[in-house]
Amino acid sequence: RFLHTRQGMFQCFDDLADVPYAIISCESAEVPEELLTYQDLLRFQSSPSAAVDGTLSVLQNLPPAVRDACRVASCAGYDYVWLESCCIDETSPAEVSEAFDSMWEWYASAQVCYAYLSDVDPEDIPTTSGSQFRKSKWHWGIRTLPALIASRNVVFLARDWSVLGSKSTLARVLEEVTGVDQAVLKGEQSVHDVSVARRMWWASKR
Repeated sequence: RFLHTRQGMFQCFDDLADVPYAIISCESAEVPEELLTYQDLLRFQSSPSAAVDGTLSVLQNLPPAVRDACRVASCAGYDYVWLESCCIDETSPAEVSEAFDSMWEWYASAQVCYAYLSDVDPEDIPTTSGSQFRKSKWHWGIRTLPALIASRNVVFLARDWSVLGSKSTLARVLEEVTGVDQAVLKGEQSVHDVSVARRMWWASKR
């Protein structure tokens, strides 16, 4: 289940390989007032105004965080975006369980992962000592490792959705902050070649 970036409507595909998509990674605790559940979004999509004005009105009426996520993905050329908060029906235990088991595959199959850091200002310089980027809550989230390691391309976004840098350009800083080796971040070493003990150490920090 994906969200169309220009229409704000759901569309389902049987195979991840059938659709190039962007994925948004953020800790839901960071921006709770702006994130929608699956049920919330269904209500927007089935509202009378959406039926009268067309699907465009759905996107226009969504909270800023969802609109901005769609805008960023659309501007990069992606018609579809996946957001965990609203693309999973969290009232369905079976769907939640399946999504949890498939999380690594979701990130690995995405063309790009946008890591949204709501606690980092656009003027922040990630490489400086004591930067907001280094202190961001995102680094310690339970979804950080699959987003950071499985995704082929990670782009970090500030609170205003502007670009702070990428996984490749910030590999040294990310290693210092998260402990994940630069070689893994840059794709020079497979995560499967890293010792189990070290991988468990990465996980223990979250």
